[in-house]
Amino acid sequence: MTVYTPSAVPAYGTWPEPIESIWSMVSRDTTRLSGYKRPDLSLADRLLIGAVVNLPAERRPWGCLTWLAQALATSRTTLYAIGERTRTSLAARPSGRPARVLDPAMPTPAVDPAPAVTVTPSRLARTALTLLMPGGVSGRTIDDCLQVAFDRGRSTGSISELLHRAGQRAGEVLEQVNHAPMGAVMLARDELFTGRDPNLLLVEPHSLVITGLYAVTDRDAATWACALLLTQDRQVQIAGLAEDGCIPYAAS
Repeated sequence: MTVYTPSAVPAYGTWPEPIESIWSMVSRDTTRLSGYKRPDLSLADRLLIGAVVNLPAERRPWGCLTWLAQALATSRTTLYAIGERTRTSLAARPSGRPARVLDPAMPTPAVDPAPAVTVTPSRLARTALTLLMPGGVSGRTIDDCLQVAFDRGRSTGSISELLHRAGQRAGEVLEQVNHAPMGAVMLARDELFTGRDPNLLLVEPHSLVITGLYAVTDRDAATWACALLLTQDRQVQIAGLAEDGCIPYAAS
């Protein structure tokens, strides 16, 4: 006698091969993975979920995800999330190199300690200068940064002396720059202020080469004329000047 008619048996009760055989073996895996919201889902369970979810929709048996969610006592949302993690982790690896799975029972591999940093006076000086430029840190807070980074600081006077010596050395280096290969250039000029003291600036706008930077006490026409002459003495051929409508510019 026929107990169930063929139409009464759900179409997703039997998986197509080879998934049916795999499911039979997966259901016997009772291992647990720590560190997950669902530690009862074994590694085999997760790999099967990833394989089923990532099957093309037209090739998946109708209702198989609903049945799988019921069999594993989880939601379809969880199935899709596990399937997405499986797809992205495998797709990101080069072909022929399977993902390495760590056994939870194995001890965590030792991590190499961070290399020790030797704090020398030279390192402190280079760090302080880097904090100033290009870091843009003010001289008053450089000491705080050094204390946090190296547990060693420098007084305000020491930092001020360092910056003064570095500025002198930078000026000596800039004085030796040969600007002759630039040829005749159009320079842009402007005035930058440190407090009330002006700094006269000359820049070649295409290459952004600073051809002149002079700390002065005033910015009248005579001072600007001296700055232009000093710039020419540095082998800069001035073909013209780009400037705003500042009155001393034309007079200079």
